[in-house]
Amino acid sequence: MSVDMHHISKAQILLSIILILGLVALVYLAQRQQIFKPKAENNIYDNFEVTDPSGSPLPYQPGNQRVYNTDNLDIKIKVKDLNGLVP
Repeated sequence: MSVDMHHISKAQILLSIILILGLVALVYLAQRQQIFKPKAENNIYDNFEVTDPSGSPLPYQPGNQRVYNTDNLDIKIKVKDLNGLVP
């Protein structure tokens, strides 16, 4: 079976051009390094210190939100880093 080069359709030429342009774009974008800066670089909860009345830090369960373990309602909350709270 032989291929007749004189019967290449316009659609085949257009598809070939699109594929070549796509490959060029792929190579260009793959060589560029994209750096995404996270919105929250540090955990907002690290900017607070929660203690009992004697000044001892309260134990907490790590996670997205801190849940402190205490039987006492008398707690102290101190902002350790005010700059960490500003976006």
